[in-house]
Amino acid sequence: MKQIKKETTLLAVAFLCILAGALLNPWLLKPLTRLSDGYVSPLRVIVLLLFDVCAIAAGYYLIKHRKTEIGLSKKTIFCLFALLLALFFMESVLQMLTRLSPAISRQLSGTAITLHISDDHLGQRPNPNHPEHDARGFRNRTALTEADIVALGDSQTYGMGVKRHQAWPQQLNRISGHTVYSMSFGGYGCVEGLALLEEAARLNPKLVVFALFTGNDLVDAFNAVYNKNLFPEFKSADSVQAAIEQIEKTSPLMEQVRHITWRMWQKEWDESPAPNEKADVPVHRRTLFSTIKKAKLLQLFFAAERCIQNMVVHTPYRRWLAIKNGHVKHPEIFEVFEAPPFRTIFTPEYRYIAMNLDDPRIAEGLSISLKALQRMQAVAAANGIDFLVLLIPTKEMVFHGVLDNDGIEPSESMLWVLQQETRLHEQVRTFLKQHDIAFLEAIAALRQSLMDGKQPYFIDADGHLNAVGHDTVARSVNAYIQSSGLGMTSR
Repeated sequence: MKQIKKETTLLAVAFLCILAGALLNPWLLKPLTRLSDGYVSPLRVIVLLLFDVCAIAAGYYLIKHRKTEIGLSKKTIFCLFALLLALFFMESVLQMLTRLSPAISRQLSGTAITLHISDDHLGQRPNPNHPEHDARGFRNRTALTEADIVALGDSQTYGMGVKRHQAWPQQLNRISGHTVYSMSFGGYGCVEGLALLEEAARLNPKLVVFALFTGNDLVDAFNAVYNKNLFPEFKSADSVQAAIEQIEKTSPLMEQVRHITWRMWQKEWDESPAPNEKADVPVHRRTLFSTIKKAKLLQLFFAAERCIQNMVVHTPYRRWLAIKNGHVKHPEIFEVFEAPPFRTIFTPEYRYIAMNLDDPRIAEGLSISLKALQRMQAVAAANGIDFLVLLIPTKEMVFHGVLDNDGIEPSESMLWVLQQETRLHEQVRTFLKQHDIAFLEAIAALRQSLMDGKQPYFIDADGHLNAVGHDTVARSVNAYIQSSGLGMTSR
């Protein structure tokens, strides 16, 4: 009777193990395997599959040996104890390391150091505590006290999406042999460049290169003067300001930009609470789940998961494929381009907002940018520094050459973007020539890169230069410097 009861108990346990292994699988537990961005976590799938295999194997073992004496031997108990001791030791080591090293703590918790900090003058400034920034906050290996060339500009010069050494100022440093110091940052247009010029002059450079990105620098210039109140003297006549004020009341430009940017990031629009409204502040209560989440071993698992996601799931090709197949929240704002061996994603709706010269705010942004460039030229000359404006085009404009060669007709929205940017380039070029400001257009070199079979932009919707694009720009700037003699004067 005792033996029958024992066999029945083992069969019940075996059945529960097999049932758990069959039911707790990645297919039935899809919600648990998906992350907040909707992608499936390969690591969670692997863990669930291992659990399934072990549970079913344990159930099979119990059924097969149900008539034999099954118990916990000393060896089994020792192994379980050793496993628990090893887990406790690993948790203790991780706890100690996170206390000693803030970097390890950030890696495990998943909290990144912000790229920027607030600044009373510029609004925001690059964060000196960021791992890739120097003591001044700029993206250089060290904060130089002297440099031959200083590079000013926005994220296209900062090198968003590429490693620090791949950004064109660092590549120019390597190619030319001149010391190059980057003082660029995302959102820094001509106005911020002018504001930083005095700081740049302290490095005693022979040449200052300001990179003007036609894709959104006019928006940045308008925002700097009208919202941040930098160089308010750059505003146009009262009649222009009145027209701008009227439009801003009904449809603020920065709200439009923020809205389209959120859609490009595949996020829902964040309606911030009104100034007189208080947002609900969540009350954090200590629960068993919150305590478990603080375990460093669990944080290590999630850190490994994030690493795998970035290597396997969040790749440019996967993002391109998702947009191509319409598997994104806002597919209407993207335009897929594919002409083997090239493929990428255009964002004409965003470009429309940022380059619409028929919008008085964008036209004012252009006027402000040109005034700032003229002032930069004067300040540089007063300090005995050569000045060069580098014109960086949009991805859409560069790929236009490939569209022509392959006989691909651009869409109406793309055609408008190309016409508008051509119009913008012509006005900038004319102004720079009239005021004897040296300039270099990077579009020819970037298009040549495409003709050579090397794509200078990412294949997804990211409009920034990739490592190839930065190398192309660096070589173009170096060739111009050598041929023009800018920055070559000895001191």
